Amino acid sequence: MAIQKFARYAACYRVASSYRGVRFSGLGVRTSSGYSAGLGVFLAYSALESCCEAVGRKVSTICVFDPLLAAELRSTAHASLASMRDERNDRQLRMKFTDFVEGKTDDVMLVVRVIRHLVAHAAFTAWGHHATSLKVAKLYDKLSEIVLLHSDSVLQQRLLRLTRDSRGI
Repeated sequence: MAIQKFARYAACYRVASSYRGVRFSGLGVRTSSGYSAGLGVFLAYSALESCCEAVGRKVSTICVFDPLLAAELRSTAHASLASMRDERNDRQLRMKFTDFVEGKTDDVMLVVRVIRHLVAHAAFTAWGHHATSLKVAKLYDKLSEIVLLHSDSVLQQRLLRLTRDSRGI
């Protein structure tokens, strides 16, 4: 494990965990809220991605099963999820995301991955992806919090293993 990878993770985590939204000039409150929430998910995922890289884990293997949040996303953000399903995600992610939308899995990381993909590739729009509802924006904020908590957990697990290994436990 290179110290540079941990430094990169620390920087990404610091930005994502201190993120409180962005202010736009000339955009309405709902539009700003939607873009801000999407960007928050992107930043949180970037922190998790750099954490996984630092500890030698593939971010694609991370699942976060949260039946309550999954149900809330399906009921409150159904238009948002439907619009995302039709986007240009890779085939495997699109299939897994469809399983989420249809209630076959409660892995909320699938929603996070799709949002991250859309934001990173400049395909995310607040209105086009129905993120202008304050309820949907709050759900995106919850997703960001969950991703950051999971990032903490991934790092803590790795440090615990390193500690045990160094003690021969």
